[in-house]
Amino acid sequence: MLAASFGGKGPACWAAARLAGESPRDALIMGALMNARGLMELIIINIGLQAGVILHGLFAMLVLMAIASTLLGSPAFNWAMGVHRAETSGSATSGATKPKPQDRSANQA
Repeated sequence: MLAASFGGKGPACWAAARLAGESPRDALIMGALMNARGLMELIIINIGLQAGVILHGLFAMLVLMAIASTLLGSPAFNWAMGVHRAETSGSATSGATKPKPQDRSANQA
């Protein structure tokens, strides 16, 4: 059930962000952030339980899924940001290395 939660929200949000013109990495970050919205899920499943649409067993599984997906949303975001940082820092330097502090002082003297 947790795999279905991540597999449904993350890639769908990624695809929507790509269709809207976002870069692949920004779309990945947005997909990771979609998994951290467990509070909305808890509200909806609570309404479903009160309306009699959801049974207690399913309610318990959905609560655990909402908690787990919210807790895993932050590491997924950090991973996506790390991939994004590595991509942008690699392209920003374009292979050139920064001078070391002692190199700059030697050039100034």
